[in-house]
Amino acid sequence: MASTKITLRVIPYKNRTGTVSFRVSGMILSTRVQKNFSTREEAEGFMNGAVRTANQADSATRERLTSTTFATDEILREAEAAHRLLQKHGGSLYAAANFYLAHANRQLTDLPALEALNKFTKKRRERGNRERTISVCEDVLKLFLRRHSITNVSDFTRAKADEFVSDSSVAKRTQLDRRQHLYNWARYLVKENHLISNFVEEIDRPNIERSEPTTLTVAQVQQLLNTAVTEKGGRTEVAGAMLPYFSICVLSGMRPDETKRLTWDNVSFENGILRGFKAKRVGHVRSVEMADNLKIILQACKERGLSPGFFSKKTFDRARKKAGLDGQWDNDILRHTYASHCWAWKRDLNYLVKNMGNSEDVLKQSYLNESVIASEGQALFQILPAGIL
Repeated sequence: MASTKITLRVIPYKNRTGTVSFRVSGMILSTRVQKNFSTREEAEGFMNGAVRTANQADSATRERLTSTTFATDEILREAEAAHRLLQKHGGSLYAAANFYLAHANRQLTDLPALEALNKFTKKRRERGNRERTISVCEDVLKLFLRRHSITNVSDFTRAKADEFVSDSSVAKRTQLDRRQHLYNWARYLVKENHLISNFVEEIDRPNIERSEPTTLTVAQVQQLLNTAVTEKGGRTEVAGAMLPYFSICVLSGMRPDETKRLTWDNVSFENGILRGFKAKRVGHVRSVEMADNLKIILQACKERGLSPGFFSKKTFDRARKKAGLDGQWDNDILRHTYASHCWAWKRDLNYLVKNMGNSEDVLKQSYLNESVIASEGQALFQILPAGIL
């Protein structure tokens, strides 16, 4: 026996354009009814008419209810089948139609994934991106291709990208970096007509909880510089080879890669600045002020014939370990230490912005540990490593 239950109601909703429409939705005589109207009056008129029709005569003589705008039942069934297919994948019929209309005439060219990756990295080099940045990106994307068996660009899917980004075995920061590399590559592939859309932008950005930056105390910095004075490095195994690097990073706020590019031509003892070095941003040159104790250290290093840009990973690791800091070390810990102590001492963000090459917002969010007290801040810029004079 057919059900006589009637559950029709008018539901207001907002369109994509921002206007409000009214939908008649529910069940009547075992029939699903859903139809949209531009005004409430039209919607209520349709609903009341449908109810009246349902209540007239017996089931054999009732009129067919108008519950769709499709011209024939065949078109309606086709739309319903498409809707069910999309529902299995969490899709929308409306979004699918818009997507089809936007891309129906695009001609995509499939390409071996490694070839597409090589073209992408070549394009980045032509734009002037740093080689280190390109190398890291290339390593991440090659890992993605290997891990998810991606031979051609057509194998690159939203599901595989999502799985790679959300890998719980890596840190949130790594997840965020993976998403960014995949996003940039997908954007390039779309532009070159190898991919229909950049679906990586639909993947949620991993949420990184920010905490106060890790910093060294004045005593720990003193111990690190003391260790660096005697630690040997380079082909000639000269003592103190890494002292300029550690001193510049922790007492000037320069980035590690910037410091590695320094020569004595970049050091002006007369003006008290490190100047003319290549900054992180391609084609940008900036200068950094030196505190008095940094000038004294660098003058002694120059007299010893040390290079301000020398860096050795082995010497770096040995010095940290001998100073008892190996287990505490974080990325940018020397810049965090400089920024936090300089802020505690001077309370001058403009000074920090100029010296560090970051905006105020980035400094506040990522570099300043405001638990450092003023006296400790000042003390950092007075220390000298033992045996330097």
